[in-house]
Amino acid sequence: MPDWASLSRFEIRHVTLPLQRYRALDVPSQVLGHSVSGEAMLPLFASLYWCLDQHKCFCGIWLVPLSEMANGVVKWLTRRGRPAWVDERVMMHQWSSEFSFPSSHSQLAAAVMTWLVLSSAHAEAATSTPALPSAAYALLVAASRVHVGLHFPSDVAVGLLWGALSAAAYAHIVLPSLPSF
Repeated sequence: MPDWASLSRFEIRHVTLPLQRYRALDVPSQVLGHSVSGEAMLPLFASLYWCLDQHKCFCGIWLVPLSEMANGVVKWLTRRGRPAWVDERVMMHQWSSEFSFPSSHSQLAAAVMTWLVLSSAHAEAATSTPALPSAAYALLVAASRVHVGLHFPSDVAVGLLWGALSAAAYAHIVLPSLPSF
């Protein structure tokens, strides 16, 4: 088990507090966080299904709940507190009562964006999702979670990595087994 206390102090001092000095990032960071919430995921997949690419939505729909369940298990196993729980200088711009590690928002952003890019190669995909803007979006979501005081940089780094790897594994398992419609 990592030494959360030492790592937390280092990350708060060298990343979180300096990042929170940029008040102009408050609203954009909150908007980015909300874009990966459950309230936003449902309209995203509905829009994707009805307007853009039924294949990507139909095949990827289980990625989000599976990712969320796995994330919850790891949060309860590691029980790492949120930055504001550890240091009163950290401002929490949003609220969460869950543990911090790993960041589910970062994980979901990376998982969904990776899925959209990888599933573009399937014969039934109607759209092509570009990798660079997708990666940039996931990185911005991750940075926003640190800025709003809900996660440590290591939480979002692991969330991004886990999200991308789990989506790649999901695509490796799901895509080849799908029949063409």
